[in-house]
Amino acid sequence: TDLKLTDVYRWQSVLEVPVADLLVEPDLSLSMPIQARARLLRLMKTVRAISETVDSVTVRRLAEGIADQLVEIMPELAEVGAWHSVGQRRGPEELGRIVERQLPEDMFNLRRRRSR
Repeated sequence: TDLKLTDVYRWQSVLEVPVADLLVEPDLSLSMPIQARARLLRLMKTVRAISETVDSVTVRRLAEGIADQLVEIMPELAEVGAWHSVGQRRGPEELGRIVERQLPEDMFNLRRRRSR
């Protein structure tokens, strides 16, 4: 209840969500656009899993057609892979997203910033 706008915008950039989603009193459900994106993401993961595991050329082509249509709706889905069958698909030399997007140390230290 006592956040500065600069703090809200920092959180918005870190979480990659609309500012309005941070300002609205939270309920237990996600906003409609976020729910739709999550559903599309799950659907794409399922389509990718089907195309990776099916032996039928016809079914694989159908899955690829569905994937193309999903990418038309939401272009970010082009990079989505299938559901993980066992463990992580990341190789031992690959780093996770948390390493790519490191935050400044004082980002979460609200007490020190407030006392200034």
